Amino acid sequence: MAREPLSWRKVIIESGAVVASILLAFGIDAGWDARQERDAERAAIEALRLEMQANRQKLAETIRYNDEARASVVAYLRLSPQQITSMPNDSFPSSAMHVQLWAPFTFDPELGGTTAFINRGESTSEAVRALRRAVVNWDRTFVDAGEESAVLWGASRAVLELLTPYIVDLVPQDEVGPVLNVIHQDYLPRMARIRADRRVIAEVLAKFNLQGIYTNELRDLLEATDNILGVLDAMPSTAG
Repeated sequence: MAREPLSWRKVIIESGAVVASILLAFGIDAGWDARQERDAERAAIEALRLEMQANRQKLAETIRYNDEARASVVAYLRLSPQQITSMPNDSFPSSAMHVQLWAPFTFDPELGGTTAFINRGESTSEAVRALRRAVVNWDRTFVDAGEESAVLWGASRAVLELLTPYIVDLVPQDEVGPVLNVIHQDYLPRMARIRADRRVIAEVLAKFNLQGIYTNELRDLLEATDNILGVLDAMPSTAG
């Protein structure tokens, strides 16, 4: 039986179809990978957004606590021991002044979404690169504030050790360490004796100054947080 003559046209068509199907498969695979990457990027950005919104609220509250504590300490230090003992209880600067004297009120951020975003690979999008720069700056600012936080905790512990002879109860707490109870009985005379103790006041002033430095670091971190949120708001929509 005679063999059918070879048709180069048929060979070319069939070869082209094979190549086209391979290229199409590669294209579909690459498109699927790209879509998965975009979905992962959107998820990382949304996690970062939610985390920064929560961190901003925590930062604002921590700054407010520190400002209020420092204002209470200033009001306390303006009084002499004699003025304190002669004051009505309801006119004293703070009913928990002994806590204000030592508590550091530090910022404990959420970091999961931030860490995940930083660890992601480089994006080809300029918007995401700008966001990455803002997040890296936030992380650097947080590390700087963390160093101040550690020093502040040391100063706070020094005040706490000197305060313990003046306080009746010291109650341990799981996360924040010992917390001084509010003492109502003999409170003003006790606070007057603390005010007259030069060692205590010297340590309180050292802690007060460090608390001011740390609070300013938190304001820098709040600005960095707002910068991230601003970059997020300015990014083009990633929907679809």
